[in-house]
Amino acid sequence: MERTLNIVVQAVLYLVVGLALASAIGTAILKYPFLLAPIRSNSMYPLLQRGDAAIVYPVDGSEVALGDIVIFRPRGGSLGGQAAVIHRVVSGNNEEGFITRGDANERTDQETGAAAVKPEDIQAKPLMMGGKPLRLRLLGYPSLWLEHYQQSPYALPSALGVVFVLLAGSELSGRGKRSRKARATPAYVIYPAAGLAIGLILAAAQLAGSSFLILNYEVSEAGRGVMAGSAVGIMQKGDVLERDLVEVGGKGFLPMVVTVTSDDKQFNFNKALLLTSSGASEKLTVTVRAEQPGEYNSRIYVGMFLPVLPPGLIYWLACLNYWLALAVVSLLPGLPLCLWPLLDGRLRRQAARDGRKFIYRLANRFVP
Repeated sequence: MERTLNIVVQAVLYLVVGLALASAIGTAILKYPFLLAPIRSNSMYPLLQRGDAAIVYPVDGSEVALGDIVIFRPRGGSLGGQAAVIHRVVSGNNEEGFITRGDANERTDQETGAAAVKPEDIQAKPLMMGGKPLRLRLLGYPSLWLEHYQQSPYALPSALGVVFVLLAGSELSGRGKRSRKARATPAYVIYPAAGLAIGLILAAAQLAGSSFLILNYEVSEAGRGVMAGSAVGIMQKGDVLERDLVEVGGKGFLPMVVTVTSDDKQFNFNKALLLTSSGASEKLTVTVRAEQPGEYNSRIYVGMFLPVLPPGLIYWLACLNYWLALAVVSLLPGLPLCLWPLLDGRLRRQAARDGRKFIYRLANRFVP
């Protein structure tokens, strides 16, 4: 009974941690709340508190009704600089925009200087039960930590330090017991798990600093024009146009390798590869050379990578595929831990013995 209870507790713990990591990484990739929305303030108290994680699902902003709690992307004003805000719709409509307010706030967001919320700004809604949003206490902090990573030089080293402390504590505890009873989680499982955890932390941190931009434009032989939602518009063949992309800077504990890549051959970047330094910032721009007529929906990857490999090698990987570069750079620091059970004779023999026992029990169960 006790063993079953321990297994259930461990399964629930792994599920919760996995959900938090998946949400944090998914949110960093998609740039909108994925599965869970972290609560950044107490403006919706007592329904939601800072550090909570609301369970959310994507919605069509045009189908929002008055009284709904929504997650939206602010257009500046008093809410500018926030990735997403979760407030209640108190008035407005699809045409003129919605008026929103936190339940704990005395004034609406628009009264404090925020712009009206358009349907296209609304990204998701929290899952409701009994008139209250479903939330998970404290699980919003991983996403909040990722957002804070670029401003805190100690966040990433601290997270990696926690992983190493847990790993060392588990190993020393197991060795100190010296009992014949096998540990619930053997070391040959702990080491690879710790290596993968480090990889996930590094991947999430790098994703939080990276930018994924889409540039819509058209090259025409007939002439120039404007295009809705495009910073470039319709260019005439032979035109050359420069536009700002993003500004990057070294605010973290380590200098970062920045790569700027795209599959569009008509793009030229002022800096495709650079190494940031603490306190300095660089403005990245793209020059579009209209050479081939057609409509384009081109993606630009501004990758932010830890310098675990030579910058030139990271850039070469990013040119092949951004996600390949991210995987290699993220997994490389934890690779020794993943491979340690194969290199350490004691762990290798223990894994072999446990493997044979597992196969023997499996064979006895299914083979008469």
